Amino acid sequence: MGREPAAVDILPEIASAEFDRAWDKRVAGVIDADDGLTAHFISVSDLVAAKIAAGRPQDLAYVAAVRRAVEDAKTAGNH
Repeated sequence: MGREPAAVDILPEIASAEFDRAWDKRVAGVIDADDGLTAHFISVSDLVAAKIAAGRPQDLAYVAAVRRAVEDAKTAGNH
């Protein structure tokens, strides 16, 4: 829904993600700070698991990029 860079995927079911466990690990994000509007998003760990389960080349590339970003953030935090 929407257009990049503000597109949103709404998925009624995600491979490898059980709803109750994913909901417990959800992340709240501010959509509109002026209005205080927030939304819930799947956690990074659940998103990565779903991308791996999907197995498409673009999903696996996304997983690699997320893992690099996490490692870069850890490295940056150690300086």
